[in-house]
Amino acid sequence: MRNFLENKFAHVVVLSLFVFAFALNAGTPMPSAMVAIGPTMPPAPWDGLAVAIGPTMPPAPWDGLAVAIGPTMPPAPWDGLV
Repeated sequence: MRNFLENKFAHVVVLSLFVFAFALNAGTPMPSAMVAIGPTMPPAPWDGLAVAIGPTMPPAPWDGLAVAIGPTMPPAPWDGLV
């Protein structure tokens, strides 16, 4: 092992491989979309849930009611005929 570490040729080979790998990776931009290789995991079932912190209030009883302003007319008698 000592002979290998003292060998100048081994230092040159390791340095040149490092520079070669660095040059290959420096020229490639980061991909904008990652391609999944293999099975992908489904989303967690609790991702869509919102946690309520504090007391929750029931809806107001008048929220679903529509107030008619003015007189309401009965439907025309010919509306139901085909």
